[in-house]
Amino acid sequence: MSYIGGSFEFNSELISSDEVGDIYDQIGVSKEKVYWTRSGRSGFALVLDSWRKELSNGWMLMPDYQCWDVSSVFDSIEKKFIAINDDLKLEISDLNFFLKDKNLRGVLLIDYFGLSNLQPYIECIKSIRPDVLVMVDAVQAFLSIVRSGNHYLGADVVISSPRKFLPIPDGGLVIFNNKKPICSLSRNNNFNDQTSYYISAGILKEIMLKNSFDDDTFNNIESLYLDLFESHRKLFNNEIESISTLSLAIIKRTSLKDILDKRMRNFKLMSDAFKQNKYENIVSPIFNDSTGPGIVFPLRVDSKHRDPLRAYLKSKGIFCPVHWPVMQNKLPLLGKSSKLLSKEILGLPIDQRYHEHDLSRILKEMDNYLTVHKL
Repeated sequence: MSYIGGSFEFNSELISSDEVGDIYDQIGVSKEKVYWTRSGRSGFALVLDSWRKELSNGWMLMPDYQCWDVSSVFDSIEKKFIAINDDLKLEISDLNFFLKDKNLRGVLLIDYFGLSNLQPYIECIKSIRPDVLVMVDAVQAFLSIVRSGNHYLGADVVISSPRKFLPIPDGGLVIFNNKKPICSLSRNNNFNDQTSYYISAGILKEIMLKNSFDDDTFNNIESLYLDLFESHRKLFNNEIESISTLSLAIIKRTSLKDILDKRMRNFKLMSDAFKQNKYENIVSPIFNDSTGPGIVFPLRVDSKHRDPLRAYLKSKGIFCPVHWPVMQNKLPLLGKSSKLLSKEILGLPIDQRYHEHDLSRILKEMDNYLTVHKL
């Protein structure tokens, strides 16, 4: 069975090719503004360290729908939460209310799936409170930055994660448009272990795909592969550390424009397929009119069907992420829409590894499930 979705694996061919051009030209951002961190989380830690004095004198506003794994970086900062609506948008009237508080020091905006339009919020904040730090969580929007280096005009700082888009063991990107950090990035202390796990998992995946094994042997190799990736994942933390030389070498040998074009093509193919949606009472796209290079193609699936559909697709070798699980102790912070979203969003893989026949396979398996379970 061929797999669709899941983590990007290391491939030795990635570092045997020539560099494709200046990395900053590819991104469209000047070198002086950029810091390469170990991860998006490490990038957030760098930003908060740089603005800690200012933020400690007040509080920070954050959307109530977010990745709670990352929120631990903000534990030392006083926070308030603004509700998002069913369309993953903020209400400007709600934002205006918070902006009246003189103790507001910063606002975190999230580019959901790399498909949100944050410009109205940035302009609103800066027109009323130019003193407020505008921080953009573009972890899911690395290729949106590549598409337009002037993305998020007016934002003070942008944090992204090329690791979520490329086969690299680590990597975060921080763009400082105004104030730059005074601290330096330390070396990744777990680099050797983390990279070893990542490379080993990639080698195992190649072995799995290129050879035939009996079921027991295949299951044992797959179990080891998953253990290696989990060991790799657990070594990420909130430390302010730099990207590895291996990840930078791979990025420099990758045509980001080609990847951008492939993802945009796949997004459009998936979007067109949902134009005639006979199951809209169960599943519907969130950004069906967008042509952006989303990290996935996000759907809202009726909460009774989201997890069963995901499990069914997994049984067919199609791995779909969910955004985002919410810990029990965080539920009181969420509004009604965010609670529903956390139970309903499912992401379909559309990345550069896949072609039209792969997307057709995803749609066919979804149709098989929904035909049986149609309300």
